[in-house]
Amino acid sequence: MIPLSDMLAPTEDVEGALKAAGSADGALNGKTALMGELVVGEDGVPTKKGKTLSNDEVVKSGKWPEFTSILKKEYREVEGVGAVF
Repeated sequence: MIPLSDMLAPTEDVEGALKAAGSADGALNGKTALMGELVVGEDGVPTKKGKTLSNDEVVKSGKWPEFTSILKKEYREVEGVGAVF
Protein backbone atom coordinates (compact mmCIF):
# COMPACT_ATOMS: atom_id res chain seq x y z
CA MET A 1 0.00 0.00 0.00
CA ILE A 2 1.18 3.53 -0.67
CA PRO A 3 1.09 5.80 2.41
CA LEU A 4 -1.40 8.67 2.21
CA SER A 5 1.46 11.15 2.74
CA ASP A 6 3.08 9.88 -0.49
CA MET A 7 -0.18 10.34 -2.36
CA LEU A 8 -0.52 13.92 -1.09
CA ALA A 9 3.15 14.73 -1.72
CA PRO A 10 4.13 12.46 -4.64
CA THR A 11 7.40 10.58 -4.38
CA GLU A 12 8.03 11.05 -8.10
CA ASP A 13 8.84 7.32 -8.09
CA VAL A 14 5.53 5.46 -8.37
CA GLU A 15 7.21 2.36 -9.80
CA GLY A 16 9.60 2.25 -6.83
CA ALA A 17 6.72 2.69 -4.38
CA LEU A 18 4.80 -0.18 -6.01
CA LYS A 19 7.88 -2.41 -5.84
CA ALA A 20 8.26 -1.55 -2.15
CA ALA A 21 4.60 -2.48 -1.63
CA GLY A 22 5.24 -5.99 -2.96
CA SER A 23 4.77 -5.78 -6.72
CA ALA A 24 7.96 -7.29 -8.16
CA ASP A 25 7.77 -5.50 -11.50
CA GLY A 26 6.13 -2.30 -10.23
CA ALA A 27 2.85 -3.05 -12.03
CA LEU A 28 -0.61 -3.24 -10.50
CA ASN A 29 -2.27 -6.64 -10.60
CA GLY A 30 -4.86 -8.73 -8.78
CA LYS A 31 -2.53 -9.33 -5.84
CA THR A 32 -1.78 -5.64 -5.27
CA ALA A 33 -3.05 -4.41 -1.88
CA LEU A 34 -6.11 -2.19 -2.25
CA MET A 35 -8.12 -2.01 0.97
CA GLY A 36 -7.33 -2.32 4.65
CA GLU A 37 -9.95 -3.21 7.22
CA LEU A 38 -10.18 -1.93 10.79
CA VAL A 39 -11.57 -3.86 13.76
CA VAL A 40 -14.07 -1.57 15.50
CA GLY A 41 -14.86 -1.87 19.22
CA GLU A 42 -18.31 -1.65 20.82
CA ASP A 43 -17.87 2.11 21.24
CA GLY A 44 -17.37 2.56 17.48
CA VAL A 45 -13.66 3.35 17.76
CA PRO A 46 -11.16 1.29 15.73
CA THR A 47 -9.08 -0.88 18.05
CA LYS A 48 -6.69 -2.64 15.66
CA LYS A 49 -5.92 -3.34 12.03
CA GLY A 50 -7.75 -6.14 10.31
CA LYS A 51 -6.98 -7.90 7.06
CA THR A 52 -5.50 -6.12 4.03
CA LEU A 53 -7.43 -7.09 0.90
CA SER A 54 -5.95 -7.35 -2.59
CA ASN A 55 -7.66 -6.13 -5.77
CA ASP A 56 -8.96 -9.65 -6.45
CA GLU A 57 -10.29 -10.09 -2.89
CA VAL A 58 -12.16 -6.76 -3.02
CA VAL A 59 -13.83 -7.70 -6.31
CA LYS A 60 -14.76 -11.23 -5.14
CA SER A 61 -16.11 -10.06 -1.77
CA GLY A 62 -18.05 -7.08 -3.16
CA LYS A 63 -16.74 -4.83 -0.35
CA TRP A 64 -16.85 -1.78 -2.65
CA PRO A 65 -19.94 -2.18 -4.88
CA GLU A 66 -19.11 0.96 -6.89
CA PHE A 67 -15.54 -0.21 -7.59
CA THR A 68 -16.70 -3.70 -8.53
CA SER A 69 -19.42 -2.41 -10.87
CA ILE A 70 -16.90 -0.19 -12.68
CA LEU A 71 -14.56 -3.13 -13.25
CA LYS A 72 -17.45 -5.29 -14.49
CA LYS A 73 -18.64 -2.39 -16.71
CA GLU A 74 -22.08 -2.47 -15.09
CA TYR A 75 -24.32 0.57 -14.82
CA ARG A 76 -24.75 1.77 -11.24
CA GLU A 77 -26.44 4.96 -10.12
CA VAL A 78 -24.74 6.61 -7.16
CA GLU A 79 -26.81 9.02 -5.08
CA GLY A 80 -25.46 12.52 -4.68
CA VAL A 81 -25.89 16.16 -5.53
CA GLY A 82 -25.44 17.29 -9.12
CA ALA A 83 -25.06 15.18 -12.22
CA VAL A 84 -25.98 11.51 -12.18
CA PHE A 85 -23.37 9.26 -13.78
